[in-house]
Amino acid sequence: MAGRLFPANGGPSIVLAKPTLLIGRAFGCDIRLSDSVVSNRHCVLTFNGSHWMVSDLGSRNGTVANGLPAANTILKTGDTLIISAKFRFVIEYDIRVERQRFSEPEAAEESIHGDERSYLEHGPATKRLEPHDKDVWSKFEK
Repeated sequence: MAGRLFPANGGPSIVLAKPTLLIGRAFGCDIRLSDSVVSNRHCVLTFNGSHWMVSDLGSRNGTVANGLPAANTILKTGDTLIISAKFRFVIEYDIRVERQRFSEPEAAEESIHGDERSYLEHGPATKRLEPHDKDVWSKFEK
């Protein structure tokens, strides 16, 4: 299992695809949360060779790890990460898998989404629902 952030409210998980991931609202962030409560460069996740760590980057609404302000805070599997009091995630990873993934140079070049859309814009489904997909839309017409 590769490292992932699981939204506490449900929705798609976020693969931790690089050993350093910038989280924020700005285009170019590795994990983009396009909401006004999130700072342009909000926080950074870093894999230090044995654990994932999170550090707030001076955001105006803060980053909290397990109830405490995040400043080079180690995250263990099952820990909670809260960004701007609005976005709550649970981190899951296997240290052995993460070490192996990031020891390969090409792994660091992977992109999370491959485009400039934010995590929120991707939504839980990868298939776009078209009006002619009657079977799918019938579930929502009730």
